Amino acid sequence: MAARAGRLSGTFWNLLGQVLPLAVAVLAIPVLIRLLGLERFGFLALVWVLVGYASLFDLGIGRALVRTMSLRLARGDPDGATASGRTGLVCLVLLGLVMGGLLALAAPLLVRTLLNVPADLQAEALPATLLLAATLPFVM
Repeated sequence: MAARAGRLSGTFWNLLGQVLPLAVAVLAIPVLIRLLGLERFGFLALVWVLVGYASLFDLGIGRALVRTMSLRLARGDPDGATASGRTGLVCLVLLGLVMGGLLALAAPLLVRTLLNVPADLQAEALPATLLLAATLPFVM
């Protein structure tokens, strides 16, 4: 009975973790559009998409790392879990640095050509894209 209550509690927190950001977004997005303007908000939405995809492009290392560390800890091997954690973290940081570097190199092309950012916003969009590139290792 206690195990079932624990699962229901976990389900509740998981559901809340999905619904609460959605509720905040429903309230905040119209305010953001009004304050930023449609073009700036559109660019912000593209940045959000890029951040979301960056977390998907970790090549499954994040999930594999969690699984490996959990198994090692369950088997009573904290040193192995620590070693796996270090290795996985190094891989994710290196992958983030490569992705950030590629984004930084492509930033002028993205802002000026591919994303079709209006000319008056390019002076803001280019540094914002470079800042996003610098933060990708932390997002990973």
